[in-house]
Amino acid sequence: MLDQTPYSRSKRLAGVRILLVEDNTDCLNALRVLLEFNGAEVEGVACAAEARAVLPELRPHVLISDLSMPGEDGFALMAWVRRLAPEQGRDTPAMAFSALSPGDAEARATDAGFQVFLRKPGDVLLVVPTVVRLLPPTLAP
Repeated sequence: MLDQTPYSRSKRLAGVRILLVEDNTDCLNALRVLLEFNGAEVEGVACAAEARAVLPELRPHVLISDLSMPGEDGFALMAWVRRLAPEQGRDTPAMAFSALSPGDAEARATDAGFQVFLRKPGDVLLVVPTVVRLLPPTLAP
């Protein structure tokens, strides 16, 4: 078990708000632990509709979303985000984290407005450094 005491946590993502959209509970929980262990504040939701409900008020620094979800998928969610007004979060940096094969999915994710495509589970070790890379300079460690 990870030591969750405040002194053991990395502060690499201290003060960073992340909206995590993932329909698989195990994956959602694992990513939440990883991000929170690194100091992030994580709002985890299970679907695009829940993400739409919280994003404008939460104003996350980074959005991480699965692409293949029942109902509205991550591509549609990202297209919706990019149509928002700037003050509602249109320019939120976004990472797709998906088990879909990178070829077409990566191009579609980029077209929808994601800056980065990572493949799960293999790229999990790249999640934190990628979030750091997506942060605005004022928040980057």
